[in-house]
Amino acid sequence: MDDDGAMIVVAALAIGMVLVLGIGVFLVVRDTVRKRGRWGINLQPVQCPACGTPAPVIRRPRNWRQFLWGGCTCDECGTEYDKWGQKVRGPDDEPNTAAGG
Repeated sequence: MDDDGAMIVVAALAIGMVLVLGIGVFLVVRDTVRKRGRWGINLQPVQCPACGTPAPVIRRPRNWRQFLWGGCTCDECGTEYDKWGQKVRGPDDEPNTAAGG
């Protein structure tokens, strides 16, 4: 491979990396401004949406969703909520769409 071909490959990889990083930054800024979603950063204290108990300062994730995206489970009432303080919908919260059910 000559020098021109190597430069084209390096330039293409650099453009791809910048594009991926740009998308990541966009997602973080968007969700932080909206105060919802998985990608944002919340530095404000949150409370349990069901009972109002403040979230612990140092959290212990109880499942993979909490580990990856933030949030916790209330020690008082057991409600799971995200890093924005919104209740996480569980399988029991889904509407029953089964026929004859």
